[in-house]
Amino acid sequence: MGFTVYYRSLVPVGAEERAVIEAACDELGRGHEWLSCEPVSFFRDDDDGHLLGGSKPIFAPNAGEVASAESDGLPDGTIHDVLEILCQVSRTYDIDWEISHDYFEGAIGLIQGGQADAEVVQQLAALGELGDIVTEFGLPDAPGEPSDVDDDEPGLRLFQGDA
Repeated sequence: MGFTVYYRSLVPVGAEERAVIEAACDELGRGHEWLSCEPVSFFRDDDDGHLLGGSKPIFAPNAGEVASAESDGLPDGTIHDVLEILCQVSRTYDIDWEISHDYFEGAIGLIQGGQADAEVVQQLAALGELGDIVTEFGLPDAPGEPSDVDDDEPGLRLFQGDA
């Protein structure tokens, strides 16, 4: 399942400021294993000078990497950590962000003055809950493959559609 949360600066950023902000995001991301989500990272080919990046939640981390991370004792980086890093950078460097994702046309909200809009927090919290559900119950099988899930069983259905 592919899904990316995108962040874009509201104003263009010069090369020197971009380097400082990227270094700050890298530093704030240290101390996490980043098994459940990609860390804050920026794309290189933004034509209009805005900082543009994306982080993809990882709903089923590699079991070997999880075991290795547990032995390191570092916390797992999540989409909530990405949000906190962007809020911290917003506070420190006075840069505001527009937040969006693959399954919503346009922005879901903003981070301004180090504060995320309620809608951003709500949607990313729901995304975290979806990750917890997938971790607990597993990813759905690919179309046409047999499934161990009883579709007739009442309860939460992650995916509606072709039934």
